[in-house]
Amino acid sequence: MAWSYLGSTKLDSAGKTISVDINHKIYLYVSCFIIRNSGGVNPRLRFNSSNSGYTFRQTFSLDNNSSESTSQSGIAMCNGVSADPDGAFSFSLITSESGKLTMVEAWSASDDGTQDASVVPSCQQIVGNWSTTDDITNVSLVNTGTANFESGSEVVVFGTDSS
Repeated sequence: MAWSYLGSTKLDSAGKTISVDINHKIYLYVSCFIIRNSGGVNPRLRFNSSNSGYTFRQTFSLDNNSSESTSQSGIAMCNGVSADPDGAFSFSLITSESGKLTMVEAWSASDDGTQDASVVPSCQQIVGNWSTTDDITNVSLVNTGTANFESGSEVVVFGTDSS
């Protein structure tokens, strides 16, 4: 499987949305790095600039404790993580033959960078679905929290049609 770079967006000033327009591919790999300014961030993944309706569902696991959510306005990227950390996360997206989307995401968070080897890091995994059959031509990370994503926050998208 050969991955192709499809696009990226890096904020040059603080903002609520990081959006990348892409050519549709069956398999997508998305890498994100978020920096928050003061206040809380609640990044949600959305596709094709979808900001209305509740067409997303997810299962979220943080340190082996899981919860499920249906009828969501986006797939929440860091539910349950306290302290609203800056962080990096990546996820894979697979479009099935019927056009439905399945996503698996792993997220890694850093607190203030002062932890040593004696502190166990948090681990989370999210599995989500988007209940439409539209080709994905836009990937957006939208902050529904009170703060902004800070300058330097970035979303990078790769894709392929071969398995």
